[in-house]
Amino acid sequence: MTAKTNTASSQAEELRALLDRASKAIEEKRRVAGAIQALESQIAQAQERLQTATNRKEAEEFEAAQREGGAAVASDAVCKAVSEAELSLKTLQLKLRGVRPKAAEPAARIAAIAEEHAKLRTEVHQRQVDELRAAFTAACGQIKSLICQGLALSHHLSSGEPASLGFYPVRLAETVVADPFGMRPLLNGLFLREGAQLFDLSKEWHNDPAAAALDRELLQYAGKIEA
Repeated sequence: MTAKTNTASSQAEELRALLDRASKAIEEKRRVAGAIQALESQIAQAQERLQTATNRKEAEEFEAAQREGGAAVASDAVCKAVSEAELSLKTLQLKLRGVRPKAAEPAARIAAIAEEHAKLRTEVHQRQVDELRAAFTAACGQIKSLICQGLALSHHLSSGEPASLGFYPVRLAETVVADPFGMRPLLNGLFLREGAQLFDLSKEWHNDPAAAALDRELLQYAGKIEA
């Protein structure tokens, strides 16, 4: 496997691991949220039961106080119901207090995973940009060589011959290759930009190996055979 393939494969594996961790954290967050919601519902019901028991106790105490010589005392059953309702409510509230902090744990993991995912996404984008930049540079080099070969050929053609052969050297100067990674084109007519350097291919075409080889081949056919 090439370094390019290894990098892409490694990043894909990292993405799968991140998504797996995120899925587990999200599931845990939902589970904790469900537990909190269930406890809150149970607490609301327990509060209603306590309120009902307290109302019955107060009603019995009121009735008992109205009797002659009576004391404001409720029955043991009602008092027991109030105590049980209070205990049940307190137990549920303590459980909720213990569960609430757990909601922050998966949320924190999800936030951390999101940061890792954003970083990985940026790295993938940068890799793709670097690969595309290299591909553009290579393609521009190939076009440069073709233009140089065209210029080499044009130097060996006599007047009127290019058009008759279906070749129009003047159009070589119309070639433009845009640079999606910069404001200036990579190739503009016969001017090639490589980094900070600018080359005039009309003067430097012979520096291209393929163009130089073509020029040498065509030199063999130079001149005319006369009797």
